[in-house]
This record gives sequence, structure tokens and C-alpha cells, in this order.
Amino acid sequence: MARKRLNKKVALIGSAVFVFVLLAAIMVVLRLSQDPEEFIRDAEAALEAARQATDEEVKKEKYETAARNYGKARSLAKTDSLRIEMLFELAGLYIEMDRWRNALGCWNNIVRIDPENVKALYPRLKYFYILADTGARQLWQEVESQSTELIEVAENADLLAEQAAQWESFEVREEQTGLQRLGPYLYLVRGRALLEMAKLGVVTDRDESLGRAIDDLEKVRELEPANVDVYWHLAQAVIMRGELLAARGDLEQRDKMREQAKELLQQAVEIAPDDVRAHINLVAVKRDLAIAQGDRKQMESLEPEYLALVEKFASSEQAHLALARFYHTLGPKRIDEAVKAAEKAVELDPENVACAIEAASLHYRRFSVYGNSDSLFRAIEL
Repeated sequence: MARKRLNKKVALIGSAVFVFVLLAAIMVVLRLSQDPEEFIRDAEAALEAARQATDEEVKKEKYETAARNYGKARSLAKTDSLRIEMLFELAGLYIEMDRWRNALGCWNNIVRIDPENVKALYPRLKYFYILADTGARQLWQEVESQSTELIEVAENADLLAEQAAQWESFEVREEQTGLQRLGPYLYLVRGRALLEMAKLGVVTDRDESLGRAIDDLEKVRELEPANVDVYWHLAQAVIMRGELLAARGDLEQRDKMREQAKELLQQAVEIAPDDVRAHINLVAVKRDLAIAQGDRKQMESLEPEYLALVEKFASSEQAHLALARFYHTLGPKRIDEAVKAAEKAVELDPENVACAIEAASLHYRRFSVYGNSDSLFRAIEL
């Protein structure tokens, strides 16, 4: 009897294993028989419906459907080229959905499949550069690493002279580099990253990092001599080099470096006289140096230059924003003038976040100092 019961158990177990293997085989066959093209068509239809939908819930539901179908198509893809194609479709979809981390995951997966895919490497670098530039300072090391990687890939593929626009995946308000070619853009980004890392002190040798930053930025200036931003970053690097020398007791070199920085920014004004940023950068570095020297009279003496700036560029929100920040540095007695300039900047460009933040900050400061309740409500509104 015991042997019979044992045989029954063995038979049952064997049957269960057979059924499991059979079901698994059926699932594999069904999966292999599925066509990713069907899911691609369903994804495209859902995406089109999402873009045409006016109801936000419907739009969200259709976007999610499109993402699921693209994901299924990717899992069924039998070639790396189709997997990469689906990942790019998903990345674009996630950008539309404002799911940037998901888009980043797609670019990372593409790079794992194809480490030299510039179409994925470029937007990934741009994503991290924007984050670092807008406050996530711990990411500058990642920016330096990725820009170095992309420079090597672009050099090997002879792409440095190509137009960067062909690899653009998204557009946002970011620092206006004014650079159209891939090479100058990458050298500027890496030079900026090296400069910021040296400022933060997250490198083992600040002099070496600063020297590399200046080399990259000088290369950009050589390739794109009319670019305004590179003069600003070069000026900042030169000033920092002077501060490092001053820390070692060489105050004379610090003063020379400060003058060199002003000369660089004056060159930018002469090269691009109609670019408001060139004028803002020149007067801003004078302001910053006056603050560093603790010279209030020198600071106040810059007011005519700021007023001339807003007169020359009356329709530029950047000029009025610069004036607002200047008055802000002069203290509470000039807060009304700072608020007025900031409000003008908001009026000129209501969609500019930097203008709104500055105006809100100034209104709140005026409320804090003088108890002006209207300013508090305006700050909240902004």
C-alpha cells in the first residue's frame, strides 16, 4: 500500500511538472508568434488620440496606453535596432508626459545596447547639464564625465563639426550657449563643468581642473569667437585663478586676473554689441568684484551703467532683471526700485520663470522689511 501511495504521489508530481512545462512552452510559442508591429500600431493610435484629446483624464489614459504598447513592442523586438527604435519612441512619449526620469532610463538603456549612440548620449548630457545649471550642483561631475565620453565618441566618428540640432530630443529654457556645432557645445559644457567642480572643491587638484576648464573654454572661443557665454565663463575661471593665487599670497596677480576678466567681457561687448547678455555680463562682473572688495561706493557708482543698459535694451526682460538684482544688492533702501524693475521684467516676459522668481522674492523681502501686505499677496500670486 505504501508503495502504491508513493507511486501515486510521483505520478501526480510528474503530471504537475508536465503541465507546467506544457504551459510554459505554450506561452513561449504564443509570445514568439506575437508581432511587435501590432503593438506599435496600437501605440501610435493611442498617442494620436492623446494629442487630440481635450479632457486631461482621457489624455493621460491614452498616453499610458501608448507607453504600455511601446513597452510590449520593445519586449517582443527580435533585433537591437528595433529595441532602440522603441526606446526612442518611449523617450519622446515620456517627455510629452513630463516623466523625465523615465526618458532618462530610455536613453541609458539605448547607451547600454549601443555605447556610441550620439542620439541618446546628447540628450542625456543635455538633461544633466540643465539640472546642474539650475541648482543640482552635485551633478557637475556627471556632466564632466558624460561630456568627455561624448567628445571621444564624436571625435572617433568625425562629428564635432556637425550641427547639434540633428540630435535634439527636447527644447526647454536653458542657458543660451549660442552654439550650433556639436564640438564647441561639448567643449563649453565640459569646460563649465570643470570650472564649477573647481569652485565647489570636489576635485583633488583645483589648479589642474581650472587649467583644463580654461583650455576647453579657449578652444570654444577659438572655434566660435562670437559666442558671448564663453567669455563669461572664461572671465569666471580667470577670476578664480586669481583668487587661488591670492590665497598663496600673490595679491598682485589676483588684481591682474580681475582686470583680465573685465577685458575679456569688454571684448564680448565689442564682438556682440547688440547682445544684451554681453553688456549684462560686463557690468555684472564689475558689481561682483565691488562686492568682493567690500566697496559700496564702487557698487553704487555702477548705477548709471545699469540705467544705460535698460535704456539701450528697453524691451529686454534680461536687462530689467539685471537692474532689479543690482538694486537688490544695494539693500532695503532700494527695494522699491528693485521691485519696479523686476515687475517690468515680468511684464515683458510673463513666461520667464527667473523673472517671476526674482519679482516674488523682492516682493516678499519688501513685505518682510516694511510689512507691506500687498507685496505679500503679489509674491504669492507670482
